[in-house]
Amino acid sequence: MRWLRNETDWADLLGTPHVILFIFVEWPRYAARGLEIFEEAERMALQNLSGGDLTWWAGDFSSVLSKLDIVVEWLRHEQARSGVVVFPAIGVGNGSVVWIHRGKVINFAMSTSQLGADGLLHISQSTSHNLRSDD
Repeated sequence: MRWLRNETDWADLLGTPHVILFIFVEWPRYAARGLEIFEEAERMALQNLSGGDLTWWAGDFSSVLSKLDIVVEWLRHEQARSGVVVFPAIGVGNGSVVWIHRGKVINFAMSTSQLGADGLLHISQSTSHNLRSDD
């Protein structure tokens, strides 16, 4: 997993074909548990070689000083473009996840904790499989 920290990381993320992005907000306990689940799902994907070419990222959106405003604005634009609704749920701090394909939002889950590692991995595999079928 790579941490999204600045605009250079953001450019790297957008240049990656298949991405899963964990939205971390420090204050709620859901986000901490969600991060553990996200990391567990990534380990499972690597162990089972079932992650395909999916790249795992996380961004800490806890502070206005995080330098990730560009990501928030991009997500607003993508919500309007794609119809995948991420706001206001993404700002609550439930450990949300966004799937991105070739720089476009394609899926969203409000709470990693509700999905669990198996659920997160299943959605990731299904999404990745569907994308390969479309390519």
